[in-house]
Amino acid sequence: QASSTTQSTGRISRIGRTNSIRWHRDGITVITILCTLLLVAWTLTPLITRNQLPVLMKETSMAVGKNLTTGSAAGVDGAEEIPFIRCVPAGHDDDKAVRRVEIMLLHGAKFNKETWLKHSGNKAGETKHPNGMIGELCSAAAGGPSVAVTAVDLSTRTRPTARRLLSAIRSVYGPDRDVRTLLVVVTPSASGGFAVDWIIGGGGKDFPSFGSVVDGWVPVAAPAVLSAEKKIGAATETGIWPRVLAVYGEKDEMGKRSTEKLAKEYGMPVDTLEIKNGSHPAYLDDSGGFVTAVSKFIMNTVVV
Repeated sequence: QASSTTQSTGRISRIGRTNSIRWHRDGITVITILCTLLLVAWTLTPLITRNQLPVLMKETSMAVGKNLTTGSAAGVDGAEEIPFIRCVPAGHDDDKAVRRVEIMLLHGAKFNKETWLKHSGNKAGETKHPNGMIGELCSAAAGGPSVAVTAVDLSTRTRPTARRLLSAIRSVYGPDRDVRTLLVVVTPSASGGFAVDWIIGGGGKDFPSFGSVVDGWVPVAAPAVLSAEKKIGAATETGIWPRVLAVYGEKDEMGKRSTEKLAKEYGMPVDTLEIKNGSHPAYLDDSGGFVTAVSKFIMNTVVV
């Protein structure tokens, strides 16, 4: 392009004054185009910074059901892309929404984002939701907050770190969140390592605190707690930290120990839920009970 511009400029110089009018007219056209592009960018900026999804994420998404889209969010600063399934209730992004909640659903080593879409109403007498637990959690209850849900694929095969989780959050929700929007992160099993690494300072000295980004944390039988319990206690003695609902299955001894250790060491009161007859992925054994508990946790503890 630079070479082409140089040749064009040279040709105009050789022609001289005979093409001055054409040069003037072309210059005005270029300036007009640039001004138009700047105006479009200026118009879109509030949409991106007002906790809307990044434009790229919208462009790579496709509708797969009522209020449901799927696609991939571009990684921030060259980080990994984040495949997602997202449910947004009607009016969620409206400026009139007084309170908004975003739920980010991670998954354990043996599962993926589709797990949240496939499981619903798995107990006798329960009605299956066509959009699984994503659809059940995604709501706009009268008098309550508008709740949008995004299930993401953030692999635990690569070491779960604070930086990867923060990058995923920024990729999905943009670098700035509206103060009216609360973020709840659900981390089953191995994905709990993302939150634990963040809590104990794995992001580094100048990294934002876990509580400054996340408002609610729902770990489900997180083994990472057992190897970092004392560090969690020391880290959370002071400062502002997310409210926690720790979940485990009745038949999962590791999950029970993890929950007990977290409740003992964490610097704030921890709500706990034991799912009757539940295994390690207890949230799949009683999806209805899990959804109800998370919804109550958000309404009664996170939204105050």
